[in-house]
Amino acid sequence: MSRIDHRVFILICLVVWIIGTSNGARILLSSEEGSGSHFSVLSTIGHALSDKGHHVTALISEANKDMATDDKFRHLKFDIFPDSTMAYTKDWFAFVVSNEMKNKRSLFGNIPLPSPRAIYGIFKRCQEQVDHAIENKRKGIKYDLLILDFHKSCSVVLAGALDTPYVFVVPSGIKPSQARRYGSSSTTAYYPEMSSGLQSEMGFFNRFSNTLTSIQEDLSIFFLYDVYYFLLSFHFWLSPRVSHIMSGSELILVNSDFAVDFPFPLHPNVITIGGLSARTPNALNEDWMKLMSASQEHGVVIFSLGTYADGTLRMDDIRTIARVFSLLKQTVIWQSKQDLHSDVSLSPNIRVFPWIPQNDLLGHPSVRLLIFHGGNNGMHEAVYHGTPMVVIPLGLDHFDVAARVVQRGIGLYLDFSRLTQEHMLKAINTVLHDSSFKASAERASEIMRGRLDHPLNRSVHWIEHVLKHKGSYLRPSSSKLYFWQLYLLDIYIALAIMSFIAYKLLKLVLRLSIRLWNDAYMRDRMRRCKLISIKHVMLICVFFVIFYIFLVRV
Repeated sequence: MSRIDHRVFILICLVVWIIGTSNGARILLSSEEGSGSHFSVLSTIGHALSDKGHHVTALISEANKDMATDDKFRHLKFDIFPDSTMAYTKDWFAFVVSNEMKNKRSLFGNIPLPSPRAIYGIFKRCQEQVDHAIENKRKGIKYDLLILDFHKSCSVVLAGALDTPYVFVVPSGIKPSQARRYGSSSTTAYYPEMSSGLQSEMGFFNRFSNTLTSIQEDLSIFFLYDVYYFLLSFHFWLSPRVSHIMSGSELILVNSDFAVDFPFPLHPNVITIGGLSARTPNALNEDWMKLMSASQEHGVVIFSLGTYADGTLRMDDIRTIARVFSLLKQTVIWQSKQDLHSDVSLSPNIRVFPWIPQNDLLGHPSVRLLIFHGGNNGMHEAVYHGTPMVVIPLGLDHFDVAARVVQRGIGLYLDFSRLTQEHMLKAINTVLHDSSFKASAERASEIMRGRLDHPLNRSVHWIEHVLKHKGSYLRPSSSKLYFWQLYLLDIYIALAIMSFIAYKLLKLVLRLSIRLWNDAYMRDRMRRCKLISIKHVMLICVFFVIFYIFLVRV
């Protein structure tokens, strides 16, 4: 091939590449610092969008820059913003979980009250993130869509500052206090508020508790979003109100599935995508296959307390858990990055790994039980594969996951603050040997697998839909109403005033009628002139009743 032929060939390849990629949208996704289960949800959606030809960039903190070289995120391009609070960013969630284990609470619900240094770190990191994004926009780096974590306060600031269409993702399932902000009606009477740990069937005292929790969560939303946004708006010169930003997204994707979640009213712009990480298991490698095959007689128990709790367990708790596992016939696969062998004597049936392919293991027939902290993703994976659970919630939405697992009959709940060897062993053996838990888990699995499409495909479909058609036509008009309009307080006041006026008029007519009838001279004159009678009085009353009903209907 001649030299010019090489050039022509390269030019043709370049044109084909440009044509093939020109239809892809430029998408920026952000989960604030960029780590943990929340980022896992967003990155999973990002990978699927990348596979469809879109150009997806993840905005992450410098504290997590190692993810940019992680092979599992190879589909994403990373934009790393400078983070002067890196130490705080890395330690914050460990601090939250540590306080949860000590059963501490604050005005902000299950989140411990932050110190002044922590508050400064929260604001400073958001300021640096948004400054970085604005600077990129000035340089000509523009995006067609933002995908933002709705649980992160900085997301509303980022949405308000960039003036770009955005989609909110709710990684931890439905949160009624947030749902009220984007237009949903109140569900306090029958749907438990996040972090309450209540079930959907509530008596008086539970509804009373749920109401108090709901008020607390509304205050929390006000401080974590409205006040947060207001203070940062002076730096970025932001004009839109928080309520407009929270209700103005093109789409809201909620990591929830009603196969296990409680029923909740959803508007057309709210799409459930629960079970993103749950899928048909990939083939296990040789080492895992050997371990699973060797455990077929009694089966396998998987134990994991998630990313943030790893390394925060007290040694007494580790020893208690290890003693319980040593009494089981099953092989226990324990996920932990701690070097447990140096501190605890582990029985031969306990195998510790710093990382496990949890979804792929749950899909293996040898797995009998999942013991975990109550993460939303882990729950969906277990339900998808029909695996019973024992939930040991540590904080945040973990208590809600435990409530759903218990009410659906697919597992039991253990209180970490009162965890003892006897209680833990009893719960594990109950779930392992009571066939009703396995039957309920398999039923929930059938419901989840019976969906018309996988939640990942659903996410991509709707994101591409709003890229093409926008999502304003899906948004309910309720998102534009003030709270007194949404709850019809102005209508009830108007009805009360109208009822009062009608009552006064009717009372006046009856009083005049009685006075005229009791006056002998006037009664004689009315009889002669036939001006008024009891029939007339009744007709007047009927007229006012009809008029009142007409006003109420209008």
